[in-house]
Amino acid sequence: MCASGWATWLPFYEAPDPTSGSQRLLHVGLNANFLRSGDATIQYQTRPESRMAPILANTGDISAKDMGSYGLEVAWLDGPWSGLPASDA
Repeated sequence: MCASGWATWLPFYEAPDPTSGSQRLLHVGLNANFLRSGDATIQYQTRPESRMAPILANTGDISAKDMGSYGLEVAWLDGPWSGLPASDA
């Protein structure tokens, strides 16, 4: 059994100013993952974004019945410079 969830919220948003391009916003996000292993082992592997690249890290089998991970993300943007993609107006 496996379950994953992700939720985001924009509690504060101020539209870009037409003259300066200045924008302000606060982004908050939460995520959670849960896995129940049928054979009581869990294994983690990771590789670069290219699927042709070799595996960089491998934990091997870890004795575990359940796995849970949780995360929080927060972003505050204030001003004309941000990590948001440009939009065509």
